[in-house]
Amino acid sequence: MQANFFLTGGSGFLASRLYAFLSRESRVYSFTRAASSLISSHHKSYECFDTYLNTTQGSNVVIHCAGLAHLSGRQSSKHSSSYFTANVDFALEIASRAIAAKASHFIFISTIGVHGSGSFSDPTFTVDESSPLSPDCLYSYSKLLAEYFLLDLFSSSHTQLFILRPPLIYGPNPPGNLLKLQRYLSLGLPVPVSSIPPMRSLLYVGNLASLIQRIPISKASSSCAYVISDLAPVTLPDIITSLRNNSSYNIFPPYFLAPPVIESCFRTLPFLRSSFAKLNSSLIVNSERLYADFDWIPPFSINDFSFCSSHH
Repeated sequence: MQANFFLTGGSGFLASRLYAFLSRESRVYSFTRAASSLISSHHKSYECFDTYLNTTQGSNVVIHCAGLAHLSGRQSSKHSSSYFTANVDFALEIASRAIAAKASHFIFISTIGVHGSGSFSDPTFTVDESSPLSPDCLYSYSKLLAEYFLLDLFSSSHTQLFILRPPLIYGPNPPGNLLKLQRYLSLGLPVPVSSIPPMRSLLYVGNLASLIQRIPISKASSSCAYVISDLAPVTLPDIITSLRNNSSYNIFPPYFLAPPVIESCFRTLPFLRSSFAKLNSSLIVNSERLYADFDWIPPFSINDFSFCSSHH
């Protein structure tokens, strides 16, 4: 029986990109709070969530993408309660409604950040399901807290819970750190990189969609948290090259080898420092357990497309 997918956070980057992939082969419903997004024919209000779940025949899979991501430093501390309202309370509300409607699966999009954000000193810093839990920001902490509550909530439910912990997710017109880096490159300025740049795992949204389509037909155990990433990690030069290849501007060279002191100074640029730090730290995600449990391999790699292309 073909699955139906119910996306929360429909107006956001992740849910909107998943909709584009999943709707090619499946029936997909997208739910959002944003009134402006309801103008789109495929967005529904959360007020209709229960109705659609209860009346749609088949295997109904809820994918919870909604949540509050990273705020700037000042905003983050000032609105700390917002993280827990958006990432914990709302996740539990949607999960309870999914259980009541007898949804077959509930997929919670968490973050690899529950294991930490990476390392500047260890070029082989690797994360898997057995890695220590060490969230280092409110966003990651709130996601981890939601995981704990969801595991308890689903322990007595027939709805199967799957928790996915992805690293940075990219796709057409990416937001956040990739957008900041793209804007910097658009100035025609090159980026300094080390002679041996650190490796960092990313996740293409098309690979995430491919796994989600696999989950309803798999025999993997539920109530598990999995780390997930593309098959191979990339370096900052790989990311820069991909951004540059799909841009109207021409940067030559887009990056150059620099001694550590130059690279360190670059990290202090106020408009780029957080993005550069995240993308230029080591974080290798070992997803072998997920690949084995779901009998699945990511079908796309960074070489198949550009970060900002609109069609794949």
